[in-house]
Amino acid sequence: MNSLIIRSFCLLFLLFTSCTRKTELTVYNQSVDKKFLASTKVKTPDPRQHSIDRGQRLIIAWSVPSANFKRNQWSLRAYLQYGNRKEEVKEIPVCKQSGDWILEWVGDEFYRKRGVASYKVDLLKDGQIEKTFRHQLYCEIIRLEPI
Repeated sequence: MNSLIIRSFCLLFLLFTSCTRKTELTVYNQSVDKKFLASTKVKTPDPRQHSIDRGQRLIIAWSVPSANFKRNQWSLRAYLQYGNRKEEVKEIPVCKQSGDWILEWVGDEFYRKRGVASYKVDLLKDGQIEKTFRHQLYCEIIRLEPI
């Protein structure tokens, strides 16, 4: 009898803890070239095989629990550091509970910026950082003012 109570308690505990969803934030870095095309993988003719420019993309995926999403204002802020040592900050409002934000640099823009060297993405709830995804090489740039 005692073991049945323990098993029931464990089952209920597992059931209730598995139902809670956490706020998630993930970023994928992807190269864009002719290997990126589906026609390369399945070996079918494609005129874009000879004309596609080289590039890079970041795919930012988020997921927010519905109860938490409805009560707050959400946004994403991406801090991008390029290979040419320039930095850029992009921000968008989050209008859906889960989704993707794709940033892409192809052709001249990719070569001019020398690609994305590192990045940090913040998921903001009412202007405050809720989650952060940081590239392993990302560090804040220290700015020195001239004397």
